[in-house]
Amino acid sequence: MFLLSVGDKILTCALAMGSSGGRVEGLYRHACKGLSADRLDIVTLQPGETFPDDRIYALMKINDGSIRFDPDHPEWLHKENFLCAFSAPDLMAQFETRYNHDTKRLSLFPRSITDKEYEVALLYSIDMSTPTGRQELADFFTDQSGIPVACVMATDPKNHQFGNTSSGWKQKKDTRTIHIVNAATVRALSKAMNVPLNPTRFRPNIVVDGIPPWSEFDWVKDENLIQIGSAKLEVISRTVRCEGVSIDPLDIDNVVDIPKSLIQHFPQHGPYLGVYAVVQDSGSISLGDNIVTACNTATTVSPLASFSSTREESLKTNSRKRQPTSLKGSLPDRRSLVQTAFSAAAMLGNPFAAFADEESPSTSTPLSIPVEVSPSFPDAKKLFNEGRALESQGNMAAAQRLYAKVTKISPRFIYGWSNLGNTQVAMGDLAGADENYSQAIALCQESLSSVDGGRKCNDLYLLLLNRGSVRLNTNGMAKEALNDLQQANTLRQRPDAIVLQNLARAKELNGMYASADRDYTVSISMTANEVNPFWLRSAMVKLQLGDVKGGFDLLKRVENRFPDAPEVKAASATFLAQQGKQIEAQRKYLEIPDRQRLRYVDDNYLQKVIAWPPAMIDGVTKIAKAVGDKK
Repeated sequence: MFLLSVGDKILTCALAMGSSGGRVEGLYRHACKGLSADRLDIVTLQPGETFPDDRIYALMKINDGSIRFDPDHPEWLHKENFLCAFSAPDLMAQFETRYNHDTKRLSLFPRSITDKEYEVALLYSIDMSTPTGRQELADFFTDQSGIPVACVMATDPKNHQFGNTSSGWKQKKDTRTIHIVNAATVRALSKAMNVPLNPTRFRPNIVVDGIPPWSEFDWVKDENLIQIGSAKLEVISRTVRCEGVSIDPLDIDNVVDIPKSLIQHFPQHGPYLGVYAVVQDSGSISLGDNIVTACNTATTVSPLASFSSTREESLKTNSRKRQPTSLKGSLPDRRSLVQTAFSAAAMLGNPFAAFADEESPSTSTPLSIPVEVSPSFPDAKKLFNEGRALESQGNMAAAQRLYAKVTKISPRFIYGWSNLGNTQVAMGDLAGADENYSQAIALCQESLSSVDGGRKCNDLYLLLLNRGSVRLNTNGMAKEALNDLQQANTLRQRPDAIVLQNLARAKELNGMYASADRDYTVSISMTANEVNPFWLRSAMVKLQLGDVKGGFDLLKRVENRFPDAPEVKAASATFLAQQGKQIEAQRKYLEIPDRQRLRYVDDNYLQKVIAWPPAMIDGVTKIAKAVGDKK
């Protein structure tokens, strides 16, 4: 084993330019996210683009009458926001579609029919190029699912697709990727599970065969370009699998837990199967084309990083972290709930863990390597300590690069993943942090279930606390946050102020106001000597429950601590109005600067960004209307 140093040049690849022995077995386009694929014989690709019309339509959930997607400013959105195989696998598996690229018509059929039945079994033939056609599809799936959805379209497919991975977005602010699945890897998993598995279950664009199982991960590790047909692609990350592939669309009775099985049978790879790639050079790919590996251009090795372990050092690092920009309910000049939980966990236990990033462990790791509570490789330990030092200096970007190296050298080391997640929280990459915290959780759980006499992971509640706190601040994941934080609270086995305040927030977001009030009250009783921003949330929950006096008493203490915060002023005005003091309420509200005050007539801001309870939203909306503020 060797380790590259900072500034070293990578000038060679394992195969300079030659056939890998692989070939193309299948080409697939998924025109509408979540619906079935069309098998293709040939596809022409352009640099930076994906398969023509691949995932340019999606069935997006409508929440409170609003749609999150902005076609003029598209960005990657988590699949939880859509009706798809992840959120409704049983429903989506009941239908089959065929899409005509030239006419833009989507034909919808019930699943499991013969070719002779297609003509008579047609449910809809929809012109997807028209708003009327897309509305027709949305209405059908709204009726079928009971969930209001809108059929959204990437108006410029050269700039956007509704893909499953954030890898392209994180690397180049572009969602367009191509998903490649190795049929040999699928066969290896199928054999281990003793269950028939079809590569199309994993929703690929390209199915390859003729290469060893898992060898496609080397394309990520070695930073290789690959040439398929006449097109050259750069493989950027592995594919983390979710429950959406647990149902086989070709056999809806074939239901298995794919992520769990991957971790169980191939723990060195984690819950990964498949890779994502982006097109570097244009060209065509046909069935039967060979796969050729090619060296990427010479690259400079980034400064290496290491792992942080002591709680005190992590806490110091947190105080210098840049705030994530998308967190709910944050007051000016205060740390978010995510950061509060992050700091607390740093004090209470080992550094947090995480779920493997899509660009992670080396495939050369032996299957027999146990979960590591401390790094077994000296190089990983050295890098880990260097990362701790960088974190303590507030250099999160450099620390993140080092922790990423640690996860490649020691992919079974729990806290390599957790510290990588910590730096991602600090830099506002909550999606990446969620994935890495999840990897650490899986490893910690595996450690606890192991029968060997090795050292065990004792920080599962902290890992769940950290991931739950991230999910609190991720739209569409309130239920997942609640589940994590309830588990963390149970594992903690005694009242914990940080756990309870985050659990209360999760319950609030899920409409469990009475239970949230109890948890907020206990947490406040444990921190009574220091007013914290979450006290404002507690006050608002009390108003939602009708306890105006109790909420107002709490709010006054928050107002004394944060007198200039616009959110506090808006909340104070709402409480005054609830007490019948309309003139005082309007005066307080007008203390908010004009531009900031306009936020409180924005339904999206109130419901999604700061996520106030309904009674608070109703109250502040009436005040805004009374003073003449308009959207």
